[in-house]
Amino acid sequence: MTTGKKGKIDDHAVESAREYAKQNITRVKDAQEQFLSAMTQAQAMFIKSTAMVGNDDVSDLNQKTLDYVRENINSSYELATKLVDATDMSQAMELQSEYVRKQIEAYTEQAQELSSMVTKDHK
Repeated sequence: MTTGKKGKIDDHAVESAREYAKQNITRVKDAQEQFLSAMTQAQAMFIKSTAMVGNDDVSDLNQKTLDYVRENINSSYELATKLVDATDMSQAMELQSEYVRKQIEAYTEQAQELSSMVTKDHK
C-alpha cells in the first residue's frame, strides 16, 4: 500500500486491495462450489453402483451432510467478505466473535439433525 502525506494510507490503495480480496474470495468460492458439485455427482454414482440403491435414508443422510458442508463453507465466505470490509481491528474481532457464536449454534443443530437421522435409520 502507498502512503500519502503525513503517513496516512492512500484510500484508493485500500479500496483496490479490498476489491482484489473480494474477487479472490469469489473465485475460491466458485471453485469450491464446482468441487462440491463434482463430489455430489460422484457420491450419487457410488450409491447407484452399490447395494445402497433404493435406501432413501442413506441418500437423505448423505444429501443433508453435503447441504451442511455447503452452508458452513458459505458462512466462512460471508465472514471473509465482511472482514475485507472491516475498517478496524475492533470491528474485525466483533465479526469473528459473531461468526464463531453462530457457527457453534449451527454445528450443534446440524449434529442433532444428523444424529436424529441416523437414529431413525437404526430403529
